[in-house]
Amino acid sequence: LIAVLICCVTSSFSGVYFEFVLKKSPTQLSVHCRNFHLASWSLILAIIHILSHDLEQVKQYGVFHGFDILVVLVVIMQGVTGFVVSMMIKYADNVLKGFAIAIAAVLATLVSVPLFGASISGSFVVGASIVACAVKMYSYYDGKKSNKSVEVVAKTAPTTVVEEKDEMLGLLEKGGVVSTPSKEVR
Repeated sequence: LIAVLICCVTSSFSGVYFEFVLKKSPTQLSVHCRNFHLASWSLILAIIHILSHDLEQVKQYGVFHGFDILVVLVVIMQGVTGFVVSMMIKYADNVLKGFAIAIAAVLATLVSVPLFGASISGSFVVGASIVACAVKMYSYYDGKKSNKSVEVVAKTAPTTVVEEKDEMLGLLEKGGVVSTPSKEVR
């Protein structure tokens, strides 16, 4: 139980910190550069492990001994997953990433029932219900917050194509300054 708690805390901390680094970094490096930085650390750790534990086997058979097409596909999919997660954190947030992982686990379990004959336990039903409630609550709160911004945009936006064209022409004629304010939506 303590190991699970430590795993949850460190995973949450690393996710929030990674989101902070992606969004608030003063250098504003691209997502691909950040992924390369993280991959370089894992490469260093992998090399240390190879040198300390598997050096003789690597000398005899090579680094990619035992790699078949399935292993190569798994490596590629893991790399693509890293890019997708970093893009999600860059353009969404860590909470949505957690919801996406939870929903993916629920869907994978539901799909495994007809495909592999797996059985669903009571604890799965409870967990899936908690995930569904959390997603619904989060989307409800997010929707309430975004409705206000939609109302503000709707009140200031042109209501017809003619009004939009007039507003654009006004911008062009005045060098980017609209001469009259937009009409309110009725």
